[in-house]
Amino acid sequence: MTEPNPKKRRSTSNTGRFENCVKVLAKYACIEKSLFDYANFAFLKISDCNASQNYSFTRAKCNIVEIAENHEVPLLLKFTDVFSKGIQLLTAAENNTRVLDGNEKTAVMLLASYLGDIEQHEKSLRKVISLVAEEKKEEKSLDNHITIALADHLLGKLAPGNSYKIDSHLKTSGKDRCAFDHYKQDSNFGCTGIGNVNAWHGFIDVVSNQGSPDSVGVVVATSDDDEDETDDINSFTNGKEDVIGYEDQAVAQTIVFSFIQRKRHPSLCSLIPNILISSSYFRIIMYDSVHDILLCTAPIPLFATNEKKKLITASVVILWMVLHHRQFCEGIKTNMIVDLDNIKLNFKEQAKDKYDLYLNLSDVGICSFPSMYKKCYPSSDSIYGGRTITQ
Repeated sequence: MTEPNPKKRRSTSNTGRFENCVKVLAKYACIEKSLFDYANFAFLKISDCNASQNYSFTRAKCNIVEIAENHEVPLLLKFTDVFSKGIQLLTAAENNTRVLDGNEKTAVMLLASYLGDIEQHEKSLRKVISLVAEEKKEEKSLDNHITIALADHLLGKLAPGNSYKIDSHLKTSGKDRCAFDHYKQDSNFGCTGIGNVNAWHGFIDVVSNQGSPDSVGVVVATSDDDEDETDDINSFTNGKEDVIGYEDQAVAQTIVFSFIQRKRHPSLCSLIPNILISSSYFRIIMYDSVHDILLCTAPIPLFATNEKKKLITASVVILWMVLHHRQFCEGIKTNMIVDLDNIKLNFKEQAKDKYDLYLNLSDVGICSFPSMYKKCYPSSDSIYGGRTITQ
């Protein structure tokens, strides 16, 4: 009797697993393409910032303005154009119109796996968010648990290879506060510092696939007090203030991260994303350090407000595409844009003599930065040891 070939058995098993994943994905892949319009990008310009000084990301200041045609109509770039490869992949997987390559299959299986277990992750996220909200009323600072939950139950699960790292400074005692049996994995902490102490610098809250070309940084806005969630992504309006919080920090981090990726991977697409996320909303911020273009979405809702407070599938798919930007992002087709200079950020002018420093940034995973003493006002020593001028 012929022994079964283990390689053939494994191949058949993988094929069956992929087909099951496609079936799961097909249930969700019929998302109307118009839903992705909620993730369209506006072009931004900096009128003033402190990039030329030695400030940490948490102290970054950016006066941002939307670039508008005739100073009235904001100029936009469609999410489906920037991430057209991801949209095409979803369509191909849903309709079985072409054979997917290995990387595409891996990405599809990862998304389908998350969508298949989405109710468990929703349950975990809702539990942690609810616990933190209750304990905040008792003036306990438990914001780090939100960051860890978003990394463990959302971003890390959608990232390439499920690879992610949480800033070790955010480590809390004990395990994941969701404490459900379905989640046994320990959170992954480590060094996430980027930048230069003489310019913008600091620690990324969460970084996916650190050190690889696929890396994406995440800023978690932990002071989110927004209770006005949406029924679904279609009913989302901008009736409230269009600010999640931490926008300046996220912009600074996005710019620094883009320069680093440009230095480390000069032959790859220079449009690099960053995710600003809270327990209710998220923004996608992207910077192209070669063409000096900054893009930003409006706040996009994470959860619906129905009784079950489900994660909005379109939002999950958007995050998945962004976390797989090396596969799915087309970049900006600058040769198709008229008046390219009018949509530039003007970062070089803002960075001044520190611009070359930004151009040469390459380190990721920095564990600490030296303290920089900023002397602003006169001290006793300077008054007693100074020299008076003759009038």
